[in-house]
Amino acid sequence: MNEQEITHRYLAESIISQHNAMTLGIVDGDGFPWLAPVYYVHKDFHFYFFSDPASRHASVLALTEGYPSVSASAAIYNEPDEYGHIQGLQMKGHLERVTGRGDRARVMTAFGLRFSFFARFLQEPRLLKSLQKNEIYQFTAREVWITDNSRLGYGHRICFHP
Repeated sequence: MNEQEITHRYLAESIISQHNAMTLGIVDGDGFPWLAPVYYVHKDFHFYFFSDPASRHASVLALTEGYPSVSASAAIYNEPDEYGHIQGLQMKGHLERVTGRGDRARVMTAFGLRFSFFARFLQEPRLLKSLQKNEIYQFTAREVWITDNSRLGYGHRICFHP
């Protein structure tokens, strides 16, 4: 990895770490685009989140017989009052369900460490029941477009491939 790639990776990771939610985009079974906001934990441009398997963004995986993943996109961004402070990522990659028990335990631990509200899901019966019907999904970014008006200038983006 060259110095420029390291700089781009650092900039992207700093944006990822500053935010808690991303907007996930898929094309549903009827061919229409669909967006869903999800809380995430992450590692090396792999984003993990909980979702109901019946949700539109998760159920699209059931339509891909023989293929464990689908193409997807995601965006992470801030909401500044000033255009000069716009910062975010637009990503394309793929979505898949996480199936390993150890992986589920690691993601649950990471959620507990990152989100203070997550402890309620493990303690309150109603929330625990809701959590148990959810699966864990992983969005893996393959192409990342970085916007940072304060560092890159207005209207300039850079592409990074993790």
